[in-house]
Amino acid sequence: MNSVRGGLFDASLVFNGFIANKVAGPMVAMNPFTSIASSLANSVALWRTYDEFFGDIDEYEGVKLPGLAVNPGANFYSMTDQPILNLSDATNRKMWALPGGTANILKANGGAVVSGPAAQMTEIVSVALSMAPSL
Repeated sequence: MNSVRGGLFDASLVFNGFIANKVAGPMVAMNPFTSIASSLANSVALWRTYDEFFGDIDEYEGVKLPGLAVNPGANFYSMTDQPILNLSDATNRKMWALPGGTANILKANGGAVVSGPAAQMTEIVSVALSMAPSL
């Protein structure tokens, strides 16, 4: 966004998670259990929500926001056959999550969360698995 503001680029695409400390509105889409498997439906819902509740705030500080896009909701994966269907199911397990929304929500509700960049997920989970008791 700084490059757009400075005139270096005419437009940019940014993952709002990288600027979550500056923009709050779009982060609602990062909450667990809030979306369905349709990127189109998620994106339309986020745009309408953002426009109604945050559109007049100018969170992007003078940069025109032409749209928002949301991928399908992230899946929870487990090493047990017990499904994760609600917050309690998630907070009763040791979890890995990206830093930010999901990790903060799980931690605030008593969950044991290790967070780190997605690029390090394999390493983090592999170490955790090597320390886990045999299944």
